[in-house]
Amino acid sequence: MKLMLWIALIIPVLGYANLPSSHTSLLKYVQEAPDQGDTATCLYMASTGAIELLLNKHYNITYPKRGDIHDISEIYTINQRARSSGTWHQVAIPRFNQGWAIHSNDLVFQAWNDDGSVNRSVWSRPSNWSQLPKMSIKEKFTSKKLFVRGKNRYSQYVIQKGDIEKIKQTLVDTDSPVLINYNHNRWWHAVLIVGYDDNAKGDCLHTPATECSGMGAFWVRDSLGKETHLRDYDWFRVNGNAAFSVTILEE
Repeated sequence: MKLMLWIALIIPVLGYANLPSSHTSLLKYVQEAPDQGDTATCLYMASTGAIELLLNKHYNITYPKRGDIHDISEIYTINQRARSSGTWHQVAIPRFNQGWAIHSNDLVFQAWNDDGSVNRSVWSRPSNWSQLPKMSIKEKFTSKKLFVRGKNRYSQYVIQKGDIEKIKQTLVDTDSPVLINYNHNRWWHAVLIVGYDDNAKGDCLHTPATECSGMGAFWVRDSLGKETHLRDYDWFRVNGNAAFSVTILEE
């Protein structure tokens, strides 16, 4: 019995130890996000980005640009209704299982009004919603919890030993993005992790410099109006609290 317990404990460690030093195959499928500004739409930005990436990968659309075939409107994601239950990460992904979406060219996301004020209208269905052209999405998608730590989405210093390696393992095993949540300047924020590199140096991003080792980084797709950038593993270790894989359902 003791031998079996020892084997059960040591196998995951050995598996993580055998991970490749980097996984960057998804980077060429990442669809650039618009800047969300102060609209508080990060979950829908990240969820839309996950679906765009998976569609681009499925159809081998590399290095996509704004306005390309799978550039989905984030306003669609916010306002499309779908029956779903469970934790917060399960709210948005089922909205893409309706068989259609709206292209960003037909429903443009703008974080700011012309006068510089925050554009809160992104949270409301436009009056011509039913008349807007529909883009077909034949694939179905799902999300799976990897871990949730702490009391809530504002928790910090709750990541456990092996959590970072679990994200890396999931990226390798599924070759699909990981939706994560972390505490960003006292606000919870959702982004996509789309790769990693053990030998790269990444941004600490509000993490105290003394908390960042400079050894290894995740490739992150944020809603900042650019494609991807590197963040130190310790950025997530200090600030992160949840992770979910997003994949295409097998037929």
